[in-house]
Amino acid sequence: MADMAPIVLSGLPDAPSAESLGEHGDDESSLDLAPAEVVTTDDVMDWKRITDTFYMRRWRMFDMVWKEPDLGSHIVRAAPCGGPIVVAPQRGAFSVMGGTGTRHDAVRVYNGAGMRLAVIDPPSSGGRLVTAGITNGCRVVVVRSDGAVDLFSPLGERLRVSFSLPGSTCASVGAPAGGAPGSGPADLGALLGGGRSRAGSVVMAEVGRRGLAALLLCEEEVPSDDPDAPDGATVTVSALKLVICGDLDSDAPGQRCTHPMPCMLDGRPPASMALLDFEGDAPVDVILATSDLSSPALVVVSEDGCDPVRAVSGFSGLPAVADRMAVSPDGRSVALLCGSQLRVYRSALTEPLLVVEVADLLADLAGAAGGAGLSSPGGDVGRTPPPTTLAWLGDEDGIALHWDGWGILIVGQDGSCCGWRYAKPSAVLSEGDGLRVLTADHHDFLAMVVEDSRWARLDMSQPGARLVNAAELFDTRDASAMEAVQSLQRAGELSAAVDQCLAAAEEEHSRVVQQRLLAAAYFGTRASDAGSSPASLSAVCRRIRVLNALRRPAVGCAMTAFQLEVLTPAAAADRLSQQLQHDAALRVCQCMGLPTRRVLEHWAAAKVAKCRPDEEAATLQVVSQRLQAEPGVSFADVAAAAHASGRAHIARSLLRLEPRLRRKVPLLLQMREGAAALDAALRGADLGLVSLTVAQLRERLAVNNDVGFEGAGRAGTALDDADDGGDEGAVTAGGMAEDGAAAGASGRAADSEGSSAAEGAGKERLFALLSGRPQALAMAEEQLSEDDPVMLQQLLEGAGRFRRAAQESLRLAGRETRFSRRLRELGNAVAILTRGIDGGDRSLTGLRTAVQNQMELLSAQVKLEQSFDAPMRFVGRSLADTLLELLRLEGDGSDRAKALAARLKVPDSRFWYLRIEALAAARAFDELAALAAKRSPVGYAPFVRAFLDARPRAMAQAKRVCPKVEDPPERLRLQCECEAWDDAAETARRIGTAAAAIEALQAMGMRGSGTEARAKLEALAASGR
Repeated sequence: MADMAPIVLSGLPDAPSAESLGEHGDDESSLDLAPAEVVTTDDVMDWKRITDTFYMRRWRMFDMVWKEPDLGSHIVRAAPCGGPIVVAPQRGAFSVMGGTGTRHDAVRVYNGAGMRLAVIDPPSSGGRLVTAGITNGCRVVVVRSDGAVDLFSPLGERLRVSFSLPGSTCASVGAPAGGAPGSGPADLGALLGGGRSRAGSVVMAEVGRRGLAALLLCEEEVPSDDPDAPDGATVTVSALKLVICGDLDSDAPGQRCTHPMPCMLDGRPPASMALLDFEGDAPVDVILATSDLSSPALVVVSEDGCDPVRAVSGFSGLPAVADRMAVSPDGRSVALLCGSQLRVYRSALTEPLLVVEVADLLADLAGAAGGAGLSSPGGDVGRTPPPTTLAWLGDEDGIALHWDGWGILIVGQDGSCCGWRYAKPSAVLSEGDGLRVLTADHHDFLAMVVEDSRWARLDMSQPGARLVNAAELFDTRDASAMEAVQSLQRAGELSAAVDQCLAAAEEEHSRVVQQRLLAAAYFGTRASDAGSSPASLSAVCRRIRVLNALRRPAVGCAMTAFQLEVLTPAAAADRLSQQLQHDAALRVCQCMGLPTRRVLEHWAAAKVAKCRPDEEAATLQVVSQRLQAEPGVSFADVAAAAHASGRAHIARSLLRLEPRLRRKVPLLLQMREGAAALDAALRGADLGLVSLTVAQLRERLAVNNDVGFEGAGRAGTALDDADDGGDEGAVTAGGMAEDGAAAGASGRAADSEGSSAAEGAGKERLFALLSGRPQALAMAEEQLSEDDPVMLQQLLEGAGRFRRAAQESLRLAGRETRFSRRLRELGNAVAILTRGIDGGDRSLTGLRTAVQNQMELLSAQVKLEQSFDAPMRFVGRSLADTLLELLRLEGDGSDRAKALAARLKVPDSRFWYLRIEALAAARAFDELAALAAKRSPVGYAPFVRAFLDARPRAMAQAKRVCPKVEDPPERLRLQCECEAWDDAAETARRIGTAAAAIEALQAMGMRGSGTEARAKLEALAASGR
């Protein structure tokens, strides 16, 4: 056995050292993770037995500092796992609909100790408050009668994701906040609180942990039942519809689904409503209890729209209307209060798990020892009023029946019960492992005693309790301590005893009890053969330090070990950051070995947002130094917060430190720093980012001149120079502020002119910006080629690329099918080329002439089509094809071709080629021979080839024309093809080379054997000349 030493807690992990983020190091909100004064002790004698084997206990979490004397008349909600508390005025579900009245619906947000975090005042105009709640992500949800759903942070900052319910008054375009009453029937108006209610108003709403359901009054056209009404006549009646919204914690709150009210409700509002919205991304389901006394029932409506409305299958019916309903925190069970009967079901709502009369429970409690001092809420068990609230104790530990001003009755799953007295107005809130009870003075937590705590503190036969006893004996130098440890070790129970002590320590809230159990666990590990503290002991100690620190009133986020595990320490740190408890959040992260990046980013954003103008320089220095010491921190997120709060200088300075271009460039564009954004994207060599930047620049600048540019004509900016290197201390310099002011002034001056002038100025800036950046210009060229060809032409012309701009006009002309539009594009190309020539580029002259000829041709083609009676197609053909088609025509086709060729200045040689081709294609060999008899500007070889292509029919004409070919070698080849061997021999003799003779002999082959021509050729070939 390892050497024993006195049991001290020096082996527990020390609190991590971290410099305070606050301005004052001794700030009350700073988180001390060392053991501290106990809030309240938890005596085993105060435990209450609920069954033979289970006990309940009550912890006093906080002495509340708020001034909320009457919680019973308010809506009280809280985020799970010890989250912030929302208190809103209680209004009847239907009374909110009548009249305007006095507005007293400010919503207050508190931490667990009752310290006020925010006051959310009602809007100056609009509907009154219907209900309020808070989500898993600590978003405060406020639903108003006009259908507005406002989302707030725990500090009361309205979030941009707020929305309106579809079909509500607030969602109607142009609808006033307080309109005239609707035309609903008097009976429905009476159900809604007496009087008529306006269509689109919210009648009833319920906020869950990640979704909400709202009941809206609407108007429908139904067939008239008046016998005197004409056929097809309709009347307007009031009806109800249900709107379900899911995932309120997302950046885009979930789909808002609208369903008609189930027919089982017979057009009446439900008696109660509850949400099943606890399973991740699963659709939100709504359970509705009918208000019909003759046939009470339940109906389930689903968010996903798949079989959205269904009566509960296999449901055995209810003895009375379910006017209270509660869903367990895990969403697996539902408790109903039907008159005086409590019923518990699984969420499938088949057979009940528990059916019990409330009066019987109170009678049993009054006669039991555990019920001493608890009389019936109404003073008479036979006249018990219905509970104020129905809530769950943990996921499935029990159900709490709460009577405001009397107390709480806890009912176990087997029907056993125990009670807790609360004489003052109170509110109860379900947690995954217990029940939070709020009063004007205290914040209590009721929970079942976990098995490890019960063993360690009650059952002395268990290893954990024996180890605790041995550790206490060891502290008093009692020799029997070692005997007890050896006994546990021999029985192989020492490891189990240590585990029990550690588990029980995590569950305890009393620091005194925690230290006893941890000391026993430490004693057990030192007494073991291993002789060293296991990692589990260190991990438990760290979690307990965090839990104790979170339970401090200044932090106000008390939670249990189970809740910390469900929430996770990272999410707990995020909650602290949301409440501006950055010191506490930072120390929690450091204690649990978590990254501190998110905490630092939130701290920096909050610090920048609240600094005064004269503090900007000092704030920037503090924030930049602290963030640079943390690897991986996002300067862009902090800069975005600075920009949103109007701290442009700080935002620009922080962006210099951001190394990730995909975070930096979009924010630069948002800040009107277009040139800096483009240069940053180009330096990063990220083609996708460059393309995205160019697209946003031309959309936001060229369209409405919305983006400012500093130094658009140069390729760098003051912001970019800082990125390339230099003194980092220059981050706090004011140069960027001057640039931003100049850009803003120029933007305002442009906006003061007409919209067309602003657009023109914006395009000029864009062209100047891109012209000095070839890669960006290429990207813009590629995008504009399809998106905005006209702007592309302007961009290219502005960059001095007249030929490319004209080519773009020609491309557009080729795509046009209408003559007028094609001619317009060609004229635009001519105008661009003319401007280029006037600018000194004489190389464009030929291209301009070609485009002008194309315009002439197009006009002539249109006139030709119009001049023929029969349908002819000329438009779209080339000049050569047009002339060929005319030359093939009978009548005046040839004259038309000559006129067109003269008009377009077609060279004679080109026109003769076309005439030869046309006559050959028409098999007009006599006309072709007559043409060959004339003096030809193209020679006579084309005639011979035209005749040869029609062999043997035109072979005679080919032989007659061959001697007119001027080039002897070419004439020889053509004579060989015409098989004019005598002429070929004479031509070879005149050429006088053996090679010519050999060429003729190869062409002749065996066909000229024994002829005089062959003999001449062979003699010439043999001469070798």
